[in-house]
Amino acid sequence: MSHGRVKELGDGELFSELSAAGSKLVVVDFTAAWCPPCKAISPRFVDLSNEYPNVVFLKVDVDKCRSTAQSCGVSAMPTFHFYINSKKIAEFSGADPNKLKSYIEQHQTKPSFASSGQALGHGPAPTQQPKLVLSSNEANPALVRELIEMGFPENRAKKALIIVKNSSSQAAMDWIFENMEKPDIDDPITNNNNNNNNNNNNNNSSTTSSTSTAPVVHDALCDICHKQIIGIRYKCKVCPNYDLCQDCKEGGKHPADHECVAHDKNIENYVMTPEERALQKKKLDEKVMELRRIKAEDEAKREIEREISRRSSGKEQQQSLQKWQDDQMKKEQEKIKKEKEDELRAKKRIKEKIEQDRLERLAKKNASSGTTPAVVAAAPVAVTPVVATTTPANYSEVTIQIRLPTGSAIRGVFKPSDTLQVVYQYIVEKGDQGSHFKLSTSYPRKIYTSDELKTTTLEAAGLVPNGTLILTK
Repeated sequence: MSHGRVKELGDGELFSELSAAGSKLVVVDFTAAWCPPCKAISPRFVDLSNEYPNVVFLKVDVDKCRSTAQSCGVSAMPTFHFYINSKKIAEFSGADPNKLKSYIEQHQTKPSFASSGQALGHGPAPTQQPKLVLSSNEANPALVRELIEMGFPENRAKKALIIVKNSSSQAAMDWIFENMEKPDIDDPITNNNNNNNNNNNNNNSSTTSSTSTAPVVHDALCDICHKQIIGIRYKCKVCPNYDLCQDCKEGGKHPADHECVAHDKNIENYVMTPEERALQKKKLDEKVMELRRIKAEDEAKREIEREISRRSSGKEQQQSLQKWQDDQMKKEQEKIKKEKEDELRAKKRIKEKIEQDRLERLAKKNASSGTTPAVVAAAPVAVTPVVATTTPANYSEVTIQIRLPTGSAIRGVFKPSDTLQVVYQYIVEKGDQGSHFKLSTSYPRKIYTSDELKTTTLEAAGLVPNGTLILTK
């Protein structure tokens, strides 16, 4: 769509229009439908297009051509860019018609020098096709193909070339090798252009201007300081594909006997031959194999350290568990010992009480018959040991307490002559412990085997008149 001689562009059409314009001055108006200053200066922009027929006037709607506006670094509307031979020579922001006309008159191609002239003995001199300038976020397609042929992924190759500003494929490979281990190496580059903060509220503001007097920024990095080359670019004739900036060349950082060629304009970067690409690919494969070997060795070391840590932790856990089990067993033995002592003291008190009652009855009987009760006072001393020595032989029953692993207990009455196998069978029939368990005594500690269960009686085991057995799985 056109208004006067102003041509409205679609997204991605700007660079082809710049190329087609050749050496003519191209004025690009970056505008927006919602911007009042853009609407105010739009009629004047159309009038200027009719006033200067040798100038190409283009209009770009930033809302419809977001990619084009982003690649050109537009952050305020309206913004005017001026191009000759596809290179931007000036720009400014703001709805200032007088400034716009002044820039057009300053940079338009003069008619007397616009013709290419005649070459002696020939027709018109051939015009050189203007070189398309890549934006800061575009990778050189030739260098991208070169890196892809050497085995690099396409996204990684493009990202590396954008970061090194399309200086060379070697610089891109160096960047890839330095950042190969980073997880975000294949993430796309995001543009962090600043949004316009206050330009929408200013109808007539001018924020940025640039002139053609700025030094040339070359698409190359210095091979010594690794900085972007600005101004003069020196190429060494001795060192292949070696670039120097002016500071490093004049500072004597490169051998003085090496002849260098100075370039004050941007030149095409060196493109490797198929043999050089094959050699670089071989070096790349060797580098990748070396990185994989180092990574595998590091992973093996970490795996060994993890296994040692796991075993050490398991051993400590086993020791802690064993100590806890020993402590629990010791507490259980002390508890059983205390219960036995309490039981013995209770039996002793009962025996003393029985003996005391017997002596009292004897004293009453003697008193009723008229005999002297003088013997009653001495009787407890002589009678007590007799009771203690003669009683054990008369036990006909044995009470056995069996402690289960759950902490509960069951009791059973047996004969002193019964073997431990009888108690074992009693437990099998009485509870739900199954038939695979062991019986033991706590003090002294004794675990009975299957043969000992069949041959050892309760009396021989010291469990008469009562005792405690521990059931373990």
